[in-house]
Amino acid sequence: MGGDAEAGFQLGRDFAGGLGVQQDYGQAVYWYTKAAEEGDMKAENNLGQLYSHGLGVARDEGVAVGWYRKAAAQGALPAELNLAADYQTGNGVAKDMKEAVEWYEKAGAQGSADAQSRLGEIYYFGADGVPRDFAATAKWARKAADQGVAISQNTMGSLYEAGLGGLPKDPRQAFEWFQKGARNGDGKAQFNLAEMYLNGADGIPKDPARAFMWMKMSYDQREPLATNLLREVDAVFSEEDIKKGMKLLADYKNLPGAVGLAGH
Repeated sequence: MGGDAEAGFQLGRDFAGGLGVQQDYGQAVYWYTKAAEEGDMKAENNLGQLYSHGLGVARDEGVAVGWYRKAAAQGALPAELNLAADYQTGNGVAKDMKEAVEWYEKAGAQGSADAQSRLGEIYYFGADGVPRDFAATAKWARKAADQGVAISQNTMGSLYEAGLGGLPKDPRQAFEWFQKGARNGDGKAQFNLAEMYLNGADGIPKDPARAFMWMKMSYDQREPLATNLLREVDAVFSEEDIKKGMKLLADYKNLPGAVGLAGH
């Protein structure tokens, strides 16, 4: 593989993106194919995506998987993610969660927060051929959480709250992780944080107004647990709690760079 393959990849990319030329997916397929046949892993992955979406060529998920596999075998991170996702969903290949996990782990080892987060969830809940493994959950979810992935921050909170995966049962650590996930927009983390404020915990005093604020944010994101709880809002929160909570929510929305809000 040499300069011709790289030039072919560049031309394919230009035609696919309309970079300096008129966008032409047919030409993108042509040039990506030439580069891919010479072993260029970026061209292999991108050609797979064109086959997957039927751009410039008849849609063929099986062919797409074949190109992803060639690129992934060379360590191409995007191809590892694409291949893992196809095995997870059975898209263009027989569904195989063990294969999906294998490719997610390769991508996760390269630092992909997406792969790390997905691994944390797969190991937390278990899947066909992949038993629940809270130690593996802790390993991968922590890596994603440290990169700011909200769903993984919530998972870390759940592990500390229950003392799973070799982690100590630590309400304060659970609170801190739920807070990070909530502020980064995860509806479940917002609900879990609200529950901690509502019930209190070791070192965390009850604060029903703040509990209502986070519960409302979770509800606004259509989190089912929050929806069910707020159906009986009067039985859970006083009128004063709701009034203070709405004021806290309004103040939060006005903070510079506030996230975690529905529609943001």
